Amino acid sequence: MPTLEVQEYGWDIGMTQLQHITMNHLSFECPCGHSPLVPVQDMIKLYGAETTVDHVRAKARCSACGQKTFEFRIVYRGGSYDALIGAANAKMDSQV
Repeated sequence: MPTLEVQEYGWDIGMTQLQHITMNHLSFECPCGHSPLVPVQDMIKLYGAETTVDHVRAKARCSACGQKTFEFRIVYRGGSYDALIGAANAKMDSQV
């Protein structure tokens, strides 16, 4: 099943390598109600920096009930200013 991102924007978060989202967390929301927010840094220690988000998602299992079916998101934790600075690009820099 395609992700929302593929349908709307033409790209898939699954091919994203962990090394490119080191300041983020991975959100796993299980139907049983368990929803851990795991730092990407922890996943890099387990699987390596070049591992894709798809690989991590495929290996994940709910520690509360054992299910492998869940909602999955890449989440930035921090202030909105930090997110803006992290997402800055040349176009934004030239407008300031």
